[in-house]
Amino acid sequence: MIISYNTRAWAIAYLVDLTGPNILLDEFHPIVEELGWQEAFESVSNLSLDEFNSSFMGFMEKSHDERLNILKVD
Repeated sequence: MIISYNTRAWAIAYLVDLTGPNILLDEFHPIVEELGWQEAFESVSNLSLDEFNSSFMGFMEKSHDERLNILKVD
């Protein structure tokens, strides 16, 4: 499966929306080398990859305007 840069950017934005703005730097990066990508991801997101992918694909089916809502800063 080829995933576009745009889709990868949305996946990161979606993960950050689910977990918090510093999840990648504060939690994921410090453990990824030790645990590996998948285990580190599942540890910090509290979701399996399948669960995240399913949820994310539902998110991607929303309109562009609805997706933009997760990018708004309070």
